[in-house]
Amino acid sequence: MVVMSVKHIADVGDDAEMVSLRRVVRHSWWLIAPFVIGGLIAGAAFDSARGQYFESAVQVQIIATIDNRLSAVRSEQLVNLDTESVTLRSDPLLKAFAKAIYSDADPAALRTRIDVTAVPGSQVLNIAYSASTRREATRGARVLVAVYLQRRSDTATATIDREKDALTTQVAVARVSIALLAERMAPLQPNGSGPDSGPAAAVERAQLNAQLNAQIAELAQLESRRYQLDRVEITPGEVLRGPSPPRLIQPPRALTVGGGGLTGLFVGLAVAAIRERLATADSLASEHPSQARDMYEAILRLYGDRAWAAAVVAEARQKLDSLAGKR
Repeated sequence: MVVMSVKHIADVGDDAEMVSLRRVVRHSWWLIAPFVIGGLIAGAAFDSARGQYFESAVQVQIIATIDNRLSAVRSEQLVNLDTESVTLRSDPLLKAFAKAIYSDADPAALRTRIDVTAVPGSQVLNIAYSASTRREATRGARVLVAVYLQRRSDTATATIDREKDALTTQVAVARVSIALLAERMAPLQPNGSGPDSGPAAAVERAQLNAQLNAQIAELAQLESRRYQLDRVEITPGEVLRGPSPPRLIQPPRALTVGGGGLTGLFVGLAVAAIRERLATADSLASEHPSQARDMYEAILRLYGDRAWAAAVVAEARQKLDSLAGKR
């Protein structure tokens, strides 16, 4: 892209006056015209090469699952939408998405087609997918959301299964502890006459009984939690709207072509302005060589690294060398 100011186009010397753009256009229209035409052609070629892209979006209400709730209070069970946005763009999910749409595109390429935004003040994500055809955009948006929600469901299921496995182990340990405590309490007879009777036995039995009651209460909590997990219904999210009708997401062809022509115009004006400065320097070379040298050097300094000014820069360098040889 060519970026320049009007002063940069017209002024190539530190103290040179502003060159009239009107005069430049009037005197050098034949030089500017090819750049404008070339810019128009380049803009049209770019527009044709990139093709058309359409975008379709789905709005999804994200519902907290057991593995991503931020609060234990039902009314405050919110989901971190930033984390969900990252998940939607993650390699594992995009690989599953590519497989679902029978695509060999890698995750990096698919990631550029996905746009995820959160609806302010809600637990809603707007998930958009773009493709070269309307049908692909609509299908892609629908499948992407399906893969995403299935992944949330699978993740929650795996979390529940892990917790249930851990609870099963804890329940087994609690039952063994209860059995051992009951076994230790059995021979203790606080009112008997044997070796395991008397006041000491009563104290020990009371202590064991307290431990036994605590263990039974813990076992009840563990089994209650496992009962709850057995009846959990996983709802990863709900599609509120979509897929939306595909919309064209690229600038109109006229804007692209016009932008190319405008770029060509700026380049042409710049080249014409430099050439006018070059002609002025040429006219000064014989009688005022120092001024001519300053103008040549200014052209080299300001435009030496500009590809579009390569021809003019080469000419200025050649004339500067020639002027230096006449000293």
